[in-house]
Amino acid sequence: MIYKFQIILLEESWHDLLILSLAQWDVPLEVHHVLECANISQDSLASDKMAAILSDIRFIRDVLTRFKHLTVDRTEYACLKAIVLFRPGMLAFVSHLPINAQS
Repeated sequence: MIYKFQIILLEESWHDLLILSLAQWDVPLEVHHVLECANISQDSLASDKMAAILSDIRFIRDVLTRFKHLTVDRTEYACLKAIVLFRPGMLAFVSHLPINAQS
């Protein structure tokens, strides 16, 4: 697979891959840790922006909780990641790029 094709696949699917990886490795997603790592204080942002960030964090935590209840194994996570990377919309998006066969 050529480098440009790999970059496009990752740029278009990094967020889904991140969520799957967080779920797979059971990474705790605590609000105060996320805000601290992003160097965000509740006083530094407008209340509507902070509300949007907190809403996004809650949504991600809900998704992670659902994955935990499903007890997905590592093979299933690998399959889900492959589906995310090579979903039909992505392949159509990059279909104009030539694919070099590597030996």
